[in-house]
Amino acid sequence: MDIINLYRSILRRKWLILFCSILAAILAFVYAKFKTKLYASKAQYSTGLTIESVTVSDNFNVFQIDAKFSNIIETFKSPNVIGLLSYRLLANDLTSKQPFRKLDAKQETAFKSVGITKERAVRILLNKLDSLKLLRTNDPEENKLNDVLEIYKYDYKSLSGVIGVSRLQRTDYIDIYAETNSPELSAFLVNEIGASFLNFYNSLSNVRSSESISNLERQVSSKSKQFDSIYNSLQNTKQGSVGDISAQITSLMGIIQSYEEKLGEEKASLNRQTAQLNNLNNQIAALQKPVQTEPSSNNADAIAALRTQIRDLETEKASNPAQASTIDAKIKLLQREIAIKSKKPAGPKIDEALLADLKQKKYDAEAEVESAGKNIKEFEGTIRKYQGQISGLAGKDVGIAKEEAMAEMTSKELASIKDRFETVQGKKEGVGMNFKQTLFGQPSLEYESTRPILTTALSGASVFLTLCFIFLFLELLNPSLRTLVAFERELKLTPLVVLAKVNFKKESLGNVLSNTTSAPKKDRKLLLRFRTVIQLLRLKILESKKRVYLLSSYQSGEGKSLLIEALAKSLQMTGKSVLIVDANVMSNGLTEKYNAKPELIALLNGETTLENAVTKTEEEGIDIIGSSNTSSTFAELVSKNHQGIKSVFEASGYDYVLIEAPVMKYHIGVFELNDSVDGILNVVSADSVIDADYKAAMEKLYANREHFVGMVFNQVLHDNMPSS
Repeated sequence: MDIINLYRSILRRKWLILFCSILAAILAFVYAKFKTKLYASKAQYSTGLTIESVTVSDNFNVFQIDAKFSNIIETFKSPNVIGLLSYRLLANDLTSKQPFRKLDAKQETAFKSVGITKERAVRILLNKLDSLKLLRTNDPEENKLNDVLEIYKYDYKSLSGVIGVSRLQRTDYIDIYAETNSPELSAFLVNEIGASFLNFYNSLSNVRSSESISNLERQVSSKSKQFDSIYNSLQNTKQGSVGDISAQITSLMGIIQSYEEKLGEEKASLNRQTAQLNNLNNQIAALQKPVQTEPSSNNADAIAALRTQIRDLETEKASNPAQASTIDAKIKLLQREIAIKSKKPAGPKIDEALLADLKQKKYDAEAEVESAGKNIKEFEGTIRKYQGQISGLAGKDVGIAKEEAMAEMTSKELASIKDRFETVQGKKEGVGMNFKQTLFGQPSLEYESTRPILTTALSGASVFLTLCFIFLFLELLNPSLRTLVAFERELKLTPLVVLAKVNFKKESLGNVLSNTTSAPKKDRKLLLRFRTVIQLLRLKILESKKRVYLLSSYQSGEGKSLLIEALAKSLQMTGKSVLIVDANVMSNGLTEKYNAKPELIALLNGETTLENAVTKTEEEGIDIIGSSNTSSTFAELVSKNHQGIKSVFEASGYDYVLIEAPVMKYHIGVFELNDSVDGILNVVSADSVIDADYKAAMEKLYANREHFVGMVFNQVLHDNMPSS
């Protein structure tokens, strides 16, 4: 969808958009003009949160500041603070001669129906203000006051809607503003809400009631004495030879280090001598062990051969018992020979000199191991002795460290108590105590302007832009063809002609084609263009030399009936005779319009003559043959020996025959008749949505290159027509 078409879609709806925009502007102007006049008042409070002299926390940062401001703002808006403020307002209106709000007759009746006197209501309200408590809903009498607050519009919902609380950005201040129909009431709200906030905040902190100054003073004195005692004891402990103890510990650590080095050397020597001793023991054991040798491989083979001979002799003995004694003698000889070959030869003799040398080295190694073990034990004992001396000296330093830790803890406790004592005295105030009103609200002399001109302009502009956006969005979502560009993109074909959408309910087709229309001047251009396009299509038909045309469409409502009528009228105006054939057996609209005889199927089956089947119309030279409504196809309706459509109408004497086919979406009549006509014109509406089935039907239609003439793009909006 290009920009021009989107722009045209807005232009088509310009009057609706302008009407809605003007209506919205008028309504906004009326609302702003007659809106209740409101008077605004503003107060400002300093919180002290960002003042450097107020030490709230050692690690105070901007995030903590924001959190503190958020807490204060939420406390201002809380039901407790708004509730205390509403009690002040109601008590004032019930007792003052100049109340902020006066009840009308209806409200007075509602107040009386609550069933509580003004005197009793004032006593309850003052009691709640003194105790800083809210009205109890479970108390019937106090709950009545909630109804009274709603009558006066002093309830929480009403007041919270007219009071605003916000922080003045990057400052220490909070702005309170209110808008009501009374300037005095607005000023009262912004000034008194601060007092209600402080009362509620102090009731939560309750510093003065929880800790008295005298009690904290006694705690400071007691903790100071305790700190002095611990500090003096620490100083006495540190006096003396603290430096000598450190020097002794350092000297002993050096001695221990030297002995640890010697201990390491002895342990390494012990490991070497132990490994050497183990090696000597292994050599001696290997030397003393007798060496046995296995029979040679040759003896083994010989023994195996002898045993084979013995088995053969035993087999022969079993088969020849008479030679048993002789065979037994041979077996014994073989067994004796096996025994001789199986004996293992003795190993070599032991080297006595080498064995004696190894034993001597073993005795020396054992002596070295024993000596190293004694040295290790002696070094370890010496190290333990000096470590014990160090532990005794270090115990004195541990006692000093404990006293220092106790002194530090006592110092922190003393500082904390002093801090609380200063806070109670007022030397170090908290957030609530440092909360001050720096700007007092004043009754406004003029009501807040509703800015009717600006409100009107903004309302009209917002409606205008909103409707434009909605229509553009709907246009983008519209899947229909609408334009010639979309037609060519979807169907991959350029139409023969493009017909504009014309409302023929206001103007007859005959008047449009004969240019005798009485339509307004602004519509004549569109009608003239429609007439010109029909004439152009007529010219293409005259030039094609084809007589019998089939007009088809994929679905109903695409305008092929109107196109047939327009073509017939246009051809008739050039002196041509035209026969209209309503072959749309699913929806025979032309048959009904012209009250034609439904003789098409009978004519094709040879059951009637052409003269009897034809119905004359009011237009000279235009006749019609009608059909009956049915869901059957032409192949099912006509007989096997039916006359060919082309042969019937070519012999009819009419110059042109225009046949309306059933829609392809529900009927295959087009494909059954396409070989019986000279040319096929397909009509596509701009409102059509091209889906997969639509494209498949068109491709099937294109395949008949011999008869397919082209497309007629119909019912295109005037704004979407291609420029001529």
